[in-house]
Amino acid sequence: MAIEQRRSRPWALFAWAVLGMACATLDDADVHTTGSIRTTGDGMAEAVRRWRDQATPEERAVIDELMARKDLQIHVVLVVGRLSKASRGGESMLASNSESGRLCIWHPKAQGVPPGRDWEVFYDPERAKEYEEKYGIPTPVEVVLQHEIFGHIVLLLKKPQPLQEGKIDKKFLDTSERQALDVENRYRQRFGLQEVPPELEGFSPP
Repeated sequence: MAIEQRRSRPWALFAWAVLGMACATLDDADVHTTGSIRTTGDGMAEAVRRWRDQATPEERAVIDELMARKDLQIHVVLVVGRLSKASRGGESMLASNSESGRLCIWHPKAQGVPPGRDWEVFYDPERAKEYEEKYGIPTPVEVVLQHEIFGHIVLLLKKPQPLQEGKIDKKFLDTSERQALDVENRYRQRFGLQEVPPELEGFSPP
């Protein structure tokens, strides 16, 4: 399927109506756009603005560079109770991923954006609340953005070889997730938020 086409089909609309399986957007008019970063769902556009406003000057320069790119799309989507029960409230993946299609049947057009640079970032406040109730560790949406965009997407944009060569194995995923957790915990520390112990995520403590 061409990247500029949506994943909409009559059966998909039916599935959304009956099962609630689509993401919040039904039309491009429902998508808020700030350069390459597009948002869908209540509060997501405001969350991206807060995240950028609270960034360090160095981080803000990177965010602005991302937003200015014409060969990139990052679609930030609100989903409620849809991510895996193991999730802490956030997840990112390429829009071409089958799981992405399950979470968000409708996807904004991305003309001129190659599949390897067309991303979805999902925020699930229900999973974030469950994690906080279980471990006492809050995960605001800004933390999810920092983890997914700076911890995963930015690093893969700098070193895209694993995606290009199809070398996304368990070792790569574990290393990537540990790096993203380090990025997240530095962000948490800056804002006085409780850090996530690596052992809770299955990693050895530093």
